[in-house]
Amino acid sequence: MDQNIFRHSAVEKLSSPSQLSKLLVVVRLKGWIVLMTLSAIICVVLMWSVTGQIPIITTGNGILLAPDAQFAINSPIEGVVEEVLVKTNQEVSIGTPLMRLSKGISIPAPRNGKVFQIDVGEGQPIKVGQVLLWFQTEIYPTELQVYGFIPTQVGERIKQGMHVTIDLHAVDTQKYGQLEGVVKQVAPYAVSATSAQLQVIPSQQVREDLTKGGSMELVIVQPKLDPQNKSGLAWTFGKGPPDPLYPGSMGTVRVTLENKRPISYLIPGI
Repeated sequence: MDQNIFRHSAVEKLSSPSQLSKLLVVVRLKGWIVLMTLSAIICVVLMWSVTGQIPIITTGNGILLAPDAQFAINSPIEGVVEEVLVKTNQEVSIGTPLMRLSKGISIPAPRNGKVFQIDVGEGQPIKVGQVLLWFQTEIYPTELQVYGFIPTQVGERIKQGMHVTIDLHAVDTQKYGQLEGVVKQVAPYAVSATSAQLQVIPSQQVREDLTKGGSMELVIVQPKLDPQNKSGLAWTFGKGPPDPLYPGSMGTVRVTLENKRPISYLIPGI
């Protein structure tokens, strides 16, 4: 039996110089295509590693506030609340009596606005400086601030002017984006729920929730303005939500600590 299972003519044709040269050309062409593709990919990766930026971000809890437009009215005396003359969310004019205390003391509205929250009741004993109620005036975008709470071991790296984005829980971030801002101030000392800087937050429970886990670095963020948007503020994309923002909205604060070039992970110091 013939041990050669291939036709003699086929073998001759395949082994002829012309056919071998054609195969060599095809192999070389494919090799060059692969080599050029790999070279292009390597060039792109190298360029990105040198010119690209990887943001280093830290996060924490945050709350939207308007310290100049929403504030506490404190008792000027030690005594008793004799009469509460207003209700929560009631609109009042400047000078309108809000409460009557013992010793003939009347508490008037300091400006036009509304009663945001009442902290005492009739017949309740009070001390000097105790919060009687919270008052709110008209809020402008320039008065809004975000108080961010970052763990101290990371918060020490935060500096004034750093870029910040805020995911507000009351806003659909996939549809309207994130609120943009910059670090305006970093508190010199770590804060807790009882710190004086946090007394602009009306609720003790909220203060405790924001500082849960121990002392935190307080980072005050100034939102960027954009008068073309309904809120008057800048967003990462789009024009932001159609409804105005109000103090008390909670969210997540994201501070960009630095932008690193990818190559610096391979060659530190570059």
